[in-house]
Amino acid sequence: MQRIEDDSLMVHYELQNASTTVMNAKVEAESSLCYIKALNYVSKVIGVSNNLQTGTLKQGSVIKIFCFDVDGGEETKWFRYILILIFRRLFFEKKIVRMEDLTKDLSSEEHERIKTTIQKLNINDKLLARLNSHLYFRKARTEYFKQLATCKEIKSVSIKHNNFDNPENPDFQIESTSFVNYIETFVPETKIEDHAKLYIVSPVIVKGKSIKWKGNYKGQDINFEIMAGQFRTEAQNAEIEFRTGSYIDCKLQFEETFDEDENPLHKEYKVLIVYGYGYDDNYTETLEGKKKRIDKSLPTLFDNLEDW
Repeated sequence: MQRIEDDSLMVHYELQNASTTVMNAKVEAESSLCYIKALNYVSKVIGVSNNLQTGTLKQGSVIKIFCFDVDGGEETKWFRYILILIFRRLFFEKKIVRMEDLTKDLSSEEHERIKTTIQKLNINDKLLARLNSHLYFRKARTEYFKQLATCKEIKSVSIKHNNFDNPENPDFQIESTSFVNYIETFVPETKIEDHAKLYIVSPVIVKGKSIKWKGNYKGQDINFEIMAGQFRTEAQNAEIEFRTGSYIDCKLQFEETFDEDENPLHKEYKVLIVYGYGYDDNYTETLEGKKKRIDKSLPTLFDNLEDW
């Protein structure tokens, strides 16, 4: 059970072979990196500076000790308590964190002190919702357990706060058969931008080549595929002139994910339809562009419903 004074967390990898104290170095190193990434994300979101330190115990299986060196002045132990609680609950217990969880099972004095700290850190339901669902944290947790799952020598992973004399009596334990429950599959969201203005930097005009085109979209250099067959054929047949400032008006598809700061990351750009192309004041409409323009101008069955 976590206490206000606790400043360390033991991660105990119990091995199938009880007589050994070694595990795969690559798995240990890469899983620890995922652990650190997830912890740093929580630190950043709640605004607590943390200099994580690590050590080992010589007894039993493979045991890592993570020491939380939090710089909070007089608030240090309260900051640290909240940081460890949120991290442990999300990363190992795979439970969402609610405001009431931060003060649960505390004495009345500790309860009031933590409430004051929560106010100082500006922790609220919105911030916790961000932590509970953010892809960056979930991906780090997924990768951690993926790494452990590749090491067949690991029987379980458990955690324990500060009192490390008896690692066989952990605060929380996850059997290797349950690692799969922590592994998520992440599918990027597909986005469509209609009438996107995409500047052409380097067209691919050689037939039969699967090389991606290079362009600039909203000030960002991108590589993209041309899926619009007619436009691609005309470009390869030199029927379209490309010069400095050339652009296409198109339906653009891409995949979207987010980084740890919740900034969108885009990749796998594809031009599905080209409505037109040009440079400067010159513009040529394609057949697809003309059809879309005509279809848009036609009245629909529901246009005059307000007159009924």
